[in-house]
Amino acid sequence: MDKSKIDILCEYLNNNVAERYQIANAALEDNTGCFFNSCEEVMLSNCRFENFLNRTLFFDDINLVVVDSCLFKKCNIDYDDDYYWVKKGSVFYSEDVSSIGRFELINSSLIDCGVSHLYDDVFGFISNIDSFVDNCSFENCLITKYGRDEWKKGCMFTDDSFATNCNYKNSSVFN
Repeated sequence: MDKSKIDILCEYLNNNVAERYQIANAALEDNTGCFFNSCEEVMLSNCRFENFLNRTLFFDDINLVVVDSCLFKKCNIDYDDDYYWVKKGSVFYSEDVSSIGRFELINSSLIDCGVSHLYDDVFGFISNIDSFVDNCSFENCLITKYGRDEWKKGCMFTDDSFATNCNYKNSSVFN
């Protein structure tokens, strides 16, 4: 799917509601994110998300989310004040985490994804949603101190998230 088609798809997603979304083989670059809400299932497979400077995927009021065999590269966000940093979740985000029945991230790669921030609170920076993660790789997924070269390891996912068979290279701990 070329960039213009995926941009049209995200514009549609951000303005419409369906019961189920199944999206495969999509590529999205330099976008402000896709919003999925008020549906039974969201299935993303073999998709590529690159060069995001804001949250990548937003989910609310969904029974099941499955992200399978996707690549997230350079999906970063700068938190320069308390309000945004408290909300966490630079790649996978929900305004109401209790509205997500189950979130699965499988067979996917995250490369150079992370946050820059002013403060020392460093948990759940990749996802603020309780997640089941299997067979994923994380490379250079870190927290940096906003405006400086310092970095902290932090935690990428929430305390109630669970990971199996994952690989970590120069990245923060899972939780």
